[in-house]
Amino acid sequence: MIVDTHVHVVARDEARYPLRPSGVGSQWFREHPVTAEQYLATATDAGVDRAVLVQAHGAYGSDNAYVLEALRVAPDRFVGVVIVDPADRDPAARLRELAAVPGCHGVRLFGIGATTPTWFDGEVGAALWEGAVDLDLRIVATLLAPELPRLSTMLARHPDVPVVLDHCGFPDLRGGPPFTGAAPLLALAEHSELHLKVTSHVLEAAGDDAASFV
Repeated sequence: MIVDTHVHVVARDEARYPLRPSGVGSQWFREHPVTAEQYLATATDAGVDRAVLVQAHGAYGSDNAYVLEALRVAPDRFVGVVIVDPADRDPAARLRELAAVPGCHGVRLFGIGATTPTWFDGEVGAALWEGAVDLDLRIVATLLAPELPRLSTMLARHPDVPVVLDHCGFPDLRGGPPFTGAAPLLALAEHSELHLKVTSHVLEAAGDDAASFV
């Protein structure tokens, strides 16, 4: 079975699902938007059996309306990962609401933005982490490399909880082996329940040294 673990879909109907650009990353959602239906057709042609639809923060911020609606396109093949705004009045309660939608199986703790994500290993992060565990949601961490010690703190508090790190934490792979710039990522090796998404971002950053890094 082939599972595509990091899919962003974008609605064609912007009136119903307005874009809410966060300013993080590129304008991919304007340059190459793909609806859930288009992705399903492409995945089927490519022999991809299942897919994880991940809330596209760059396109929609924490408005999960389209990613949750997209789950209905192929409920037997899609599961979803949502984002909760840590500045919400009650993020843990919001997470419970989202988790009640059929097909919602994970939460993306998105710590990239204009401010330092002190919430990630603070009270808000702790509440979201506990909520995800109680709801049996997979935790997907999205942090830049300098903030990975925050992830280490949370992993140490929950050593038995499986966690996925988006894009390997965007490590600095310049200079090639032994990848000294990737020290914040490599320091996480002691956490046995941490899983890495080795995405195109990582492979392109590593260039000719991609195989060695993996």
